[in-house]
This record gives sequence, structure tokens and C-alpha cells, in this order.
Amino acid sequence: RGVHWQMADPSISIRRRLLRSERISTENRRNRQGFQHFDLTEDIINQQFMENSKAPLLPIYDIPDLGFLKYLSVEMNDACPLTQIHDKCPRNHDRFQDKEDYGILTEQEMCEWIDLCISYGFKGLITLHNYNEPMSTRDIVKRMVTRYPNRISLWTSGILFRSTNEDQYIIENCHDVMISRYDGIEICQNVKLMFDAFPNVKQQKYELDNRAYEVLKITDNQPMSSKLCTRPDWEIILNNRGYINMCCGDWRGDIEIGNIKVDEPHTLLHRWNIKRQEINRGIFPDTCLDCLAKGTPI
Repeated sequence: RGVHWQMADPSISIRRRLLRSERISTENRRNRQGFQHFDLTEDIINQQFMENSKAPLLPIYDIPDLGFLKYLSVEMNDACPLTQIHDKCPRNHDRFQDKEDYGILTEQEMCEWIDLCISYGFKGLITLHNYNEPMSTRDIVKRMVTRYPNRISLWTSGILFRSTNEDQYIIENCHDVMISRYDGIEICQNVKLMFDAFPNVKQQKYELDNRAYEVLKITDNQPMSSKLCTRPDWEIILNNRGYINMCCGDWRGDIEIGNIKVDEPHTLLHRWNIKRQEINRGIFPDTCLDCLAKGTPI
């Protein structure tokens, strides 16, 4: 129907398409061999332009093969049992005070995002963590490890685990389960024994950091890290409200990428990749400058 680049401008389209109409051979015209030029007129072409004048341009996406990513991180819910003992955690602050609230991420939205990234070549681990406790939505975790066997890296405080067949099934089908141990958090003896039975369960002690209050002001005389940030080359984060983050350090979401609840997902991957390329070239948002000036391992 001629709806390709020839439709970019009426004068080009009319001239080229009418000339092609005149070039149809006698045999092709007699046998109607062909499709778009036999009955064409200038009025028909102009009418096509009028009908499509308000059609949006197709976006051009810059989305790489995501095989280089190590992690696709998902914050599953808005619950964390550690907030009572860790008042300086970002979870005790309004992370979304300047953001539109589109509601908590649904399981379907989560999986559609993961599947899209897999379709672009992602082969790494799907990490269920950020500022939340995944096991507070145990049923979703169970379905996730069934849907993506041996690809889930489950990060949890461990205190919601039970020594049941259901929780053993979850552990068995995870690639690994990382138990974040904090001072003052105890796990019951039966659960400890269950953890010891699985080689893919790892426990690591963490300090309750002061992240929510660590805001460093950059000055002209402050030395910057000699390293460039590699984090965007190994992780994409989806938080519990559907926003895409470049790094868990940007817990306020200052680096704008978008939200899977309202933005076209290919557009989000495109924006993330453009920002990733900028950071790779040393073009850092202000949020990144804080991290680099502190000498944070990156």
C-alpha cells in the first residue's frame, strides 16, 4: 500500500508512485500482476496523508543484548520487619515523596518485565531484594522459583522462614539464598538447622548502615574516585512501586528512568541504556557524584 518511507513527504510520494504506475508493463497491467500502483491517483495519495497525519512516529530504540548483565533485581513488596530496629534505613523514609504513586508492583508486572529482559538476552540471576523482605510474600516467591528454576537469588533476613516443606521447596529451587544477618536479629533453631542442610544457603553479617543520612556535598576541591562506575553494566533494579533504578544507592529515585506501570517497557530499556552509556563515558548524575567522592567500592 505504499506505507513506507515514500509516505514521508507528499511531493516525493506523488512523484515517485505515479511514475511507477506509468512503468507497469502491458502484460502486468492486463493480468493485474502487482498490487499498489494500478488504480493510484494523486487524490488517493493525498487522502492517505490526511488519514495518517496525526499518527505517532515509530520510536527507534537503543537496546543492547542484555547478556552482559549479572542481575535483574526486583523489590517485591513494601514490607520489611527490620524497620523497627533500623530507623536510619531508607525504608523508614518516604522514598516516593516526589513520585506518582501507581501502587505496589504486581506479580504479573514483575514477570512481564523479567520476560522482556530475557527476550533481550538476559541470562543472569533474578535477585529478589532491595529495601523489602521477599518472604513476606511467600506465595509469590514460590511461584517465582517455579517459573524461573535455579535463576532466583533470594536475599532475606531469614526471620520469616519456617522449617516446612514449602520453604524447603523454595530453597531447593533457588540458585542461592543469601541470609543477611544483623545484630539483634535471631533465627529460630529449627530454621538454622534447615539452612545448614542446603549448600546454596549463605549467611553474611551486615552492619545497620547510616545510608539515609549520608548525603555528601561535592566541592571543587574534593577528590573524585579514579574509577568509573560499573554498576549499570551488571544490574537493573525494579523497585516495589514499578520505578526503574540504576543503583540501590539511589533509593530516592533521583535518576529518572520511568515506571513499568505507565511507560512502554521498551522505552524504559532504551532510557536505561542511554543513561548507562552516559555513566560509562563519565557523565554522572549528581547522585552518582556523592558515591564517587566517598570512594564507595564500585
